[in-house]
Amino acid sequence: MNEVRTAILKAADHIENNPHEFLYKEVFVPDCGTPGCAAGWIAHFMGVKFGTPCWGTFLMPILGINSNVFIDRMDAIQFYHWRVDAQVCAATLRHYVDKHHPAEAEYSEVSKELDRIFKEVPCEQGSTQTKVS
Repeated sequence: MNEVRTAILKAADHIENNPHEFLYKEVFVPDCGTPGCAAGWIAHFMGVKFGTPCWGTFLMPILGINSNVFIDRMDAIQFYHWRVDAQVCAATLRHYVDKHHPAEAEYSEVSKELDRIFKEVPCEQGSTQTKVS
């Protein structure tokens, strides 16, 4: 699982399990026991220092977008209510991560073995055929 996806899911879990530590209007990266916004909790779980301002271009190195785009994307999933309800915020973060940072498909050992067995090799006419090893 990639680092950003993991941080977003940790933020969702933390907000859901500690609703008193969620505050949309908080503008600094929180630490356990202090309130923080959704972006602040994501940053916290990415290892950003407590007290770092989290607005404007703050999210660029983490999510590759600015905070306004993040808010717009969250609003597109669940307009406004994610800002005032910790449970809704956690659920919205989970939808957000699935949409914008989907899990990498697991490539099973069976799939690898099937790839090894059934390799495509070029035909003489330029098409492909399957060769069983």
